[in-house]
Amino acid sequence: MDNVIVNIQREALLGRKDRAWRKRGSVVFIAYRMNDPDSRRMRANLAQSIQQIDSEIVILDGNVPQGVPWANEVRERISRGQLLVIDVTGPSREVMFEFGFASNKPFIPIVHHPEDRDSLPAWLTAFQISAFGETGLPLLAAEIVSILRTDFQKSAAYRRPPAVPGMIIWLESNSSSRFGDSYERVSNLAQRYSLNILRVDPRDLLSYDDLRQFLRAWMVISCMDGGPSDHAGHFFLGDIAGRRRAGSGAGHGQSLHRRGIALIPTEEDLPLLVADSVRRMSRNVLTLLTLDNILRETEPIFSTYRRWLLSDQEEL
Repeated sequence: MDNVIVNIQREALLGRKDRAWRKRGSVVFIAYRMNDPDSRRMRANLAQSIQQIDSEIVILDGNVPQGVPWANEVRERISRGQLLVIDVTGPSREVMFEFGFASNKPFIPIVHHPEDRDSLPAWLTAFQISAFGETGLPLLAAEIVSILRTDFQKSAAYRRPPAVPGMIIWLESNSSSRFGDSYERVSNLAQRYSLNILRVDPRDLLSYDDLRQFLRAWMVISCMDGGPSDHAGHFFLGDIAGRRRAGSGAGHGQSLHRRGIALIPTEEDLPLLVADSVRRMSRNVLTLLTLDNILRETEPIFSTYRRWLLSDQEEL
């Protein structure tokens, strides 16, 4: 029997004709402190160092041009990224919100100086955190490129649990005195709708696993008072903005939109306490409330949950 050798081009197998095949470029998203000159330089120099090693790697960030819907654009950019680099120096409210917004993406947290690690929330220090002012950006860039060139599996450490309809957490430091009896009043209102609110002091979140169990919340009420607990609040609100459904799926009656509330003492506190990114979100996702309207605004949300629970209507 004669042997026949047939040459088949890769393009033919892939259904591509007259076009050279190219691998899809990797994408890195950098969350940095846009108002800080050191962080801006870090973002520019790190991008340059990465692309000197591999010019096909695309660098994105949350700096969205005027006139572009911020939430949709940033969500699209983060979804394209294989890896996030997050400057948690401070930490910054805006960066913590973007960190939460990033959902299940693998990430590398960094700080400017080694002593900056001391001011981080305890749950964040569970991760190895490099100081880019000490190790240098070229070394960090080489590590990032090495990770992207490796067929790495997403670690379970980055995976966030699905949100559960009806689970509500109230984030407030036990040492805060600015919110009075607000928790008791809102909790009593929630009970009329067969809902219970779990009160959580962010300072008790000593590991990422401690924090992760509360990411199952359908609704988060974060009390903003300017203290260190606000960092966790912005992270949780970002998670809600990035993962908007609670439930078992996207089908008929299977899920419910998640809701986040940033609670501030007065309107005058808004620019001081709440990240601009939170204020750019739709009010149907994240709502900014003061003490004098907390009951009036939360009652319709509780009512929506009960209607969803008791009816066969489309997702509310």
